[in-house]
Amino acid sequence: MITGAGGRCRWSEDEKALAVEEWLAPDAVVSQVARRHGATPQQLFTWRREARRKAQAEGGPAFVPAIAENGGAAGPIGSDQRRLVSVVQAG
Repeated sequence: MITGAGGRCRWSEDEKALAVEEWLAPDAVVSQVARRHGATPQQLFTWRREARRKAQAEGGPAFVPAIAENGGAAGPIGSDQRRLVSVVQAG
């Protein structure tokens, strides 16, 4: 993080990527991750959005659905999940 003359903080692309990656962990809380990196939750949302746009511009996938098979341990799936499963299976 670099603080300019105007008191604004600037993060390198690597620092932003590290914060977003930490936030994507299953048990991460956005406000706690932001605080550790000297940022606000809104900044993390913006950095994640920018990373997605950059990946799309470089030819990366815009969205890759992930379906975990856990044998029903989490209980029955909802209608939204059934639609996603049927779309992925049909796709």
